[in-house]
Amino acid sequence: MSEEYACLVRARSDSETSANLGGFDSITRTMTYTEDKLNILISLMGCAFGSVGWGSLSARLGRRRTLLSCLAVNAVFATIAAFMPTYGTFMMAR
Repeated sequence: MSEEYACLVRARSDSETSANLGGFDSITRTMTYTEDKLNILISLMGCAFGSVGWGSLSARLGRRRTLLSCLAVNAVFATIAAFMPTYGTFMMAR
């Protein structure tokens, strides 16, 4: 599989919807095969290191407080990652 067509993300609007939204044609961003695999690797490494860190914190603070703080941190950085303009900054927020 070639790197250019590994993962294609596209948002298009038809003519009726584009008239209501201000008339954008098509937004296309192609993620290469390497970027896709790097995304998976960084996410899994984050899960591995995060489970060790949050697990030890859970032993000290209790499961409920640790779970709620973990969910809050995840929500903040997921929101930040949603608005990152480049792949590098997206992976830093991820």
